Amino acid sequence: MEEKERLRQPWRRSLIIKVLEALATLFPKRELVMIDLANDFFIAKFSLLEDYHFVLREGPWMIFDHYLAIRKWEPNFDPTEAKIDRVTAWVRFPNISIEYFDEAFLMRLGLLIGKPLRVDSTIVLATRGKFSRLVVKLT
Repeated sequence: MEEKERLRQPWRRSLIIKVLEALATLFPKRELVMIDLANDFFIAKFSLLEDYHFVLREGPWMIFDHYLAIRKWEPNFDPTEAKIDRVTAWVRFPNISIEYFDEAFLMRLGLLIGKPLRVDSTIVLATRGKFSRLVVKLT
């Protein structure tokens, strides 16, 4: 058991990324190691915990209009057997009147699509008025 923990320790700040169409360099400000795996999966190994948390929490991430499925690293991950069973996505509501740019209202609206996670902060502050959007987990 101690040997497994020793072997797994360097991977604790790693994320498993599934490229859902295309890949380019995307994230952080500091050192990042990208390791390609089978089946269009990658491991992104971060040197700084703040970068790891930023990428994990601030998505969803897109490259060339294609979403990235991101999850925490897990021991014995097998990219040939792994399934994508959920994805987070930005959902945009065009042409909604500014009075509906309310976080509670938009979160209830998001429930019609999936599990709403957060509303775009510029929407709540009403600093943008062309559309409203929120992050929704789709399963």
